[in-house]
Amino acid sequence: MALLITNQGQSICLAFFLVFILAFCSSQASCSRQLYGEDKIMLQRFEEWMAQNGRVYKDAQEKELRYNIFKSNVEFIEAFNKNKDQRKYTLSINKLADRTNEEPRAMGNGYNVRQHLSKEATTSNSVKVSPNTFFR
Repeated sequence: MALLITNQGQSICLAFFLVFILAFCSSQASCSRQLYGEDKIMLQRFEEWMAQNGRVYKDAQEKELRYNIFKSNVEFIEAFNKNKDQRKYTLSINKLADRTNEEPRAMGNGYNVRQHLSKEATTSNSVKVSPNTFFR
């Protein structure tokens, strides 16, 4: 009877150990996927861009989301610039490269410039000046 309990206990421990190992391996596979070739270069470009623009993300999920957006935007920019003979301008990577097209639009929406501009501006010596005045 004692032998049966010991074997049962070992089986349960072994089962828990295997489940733990499988869970650990699957989490490692999804978190740190192997990057090869162009993906590795793109990730390096993303890391450099993050450093240049002071970007820090709250967690690995947001960083992966922003990386995928960055990658998509860079691929669009490079494809667009390949046909530069047809255009007089090119695109480049800027501080919004990790944003979707909708995000910058949403940041600007709702701001009413006219509401924030006064009819008259006051100079330092309290002389009222019309906004249409041109200074040289």
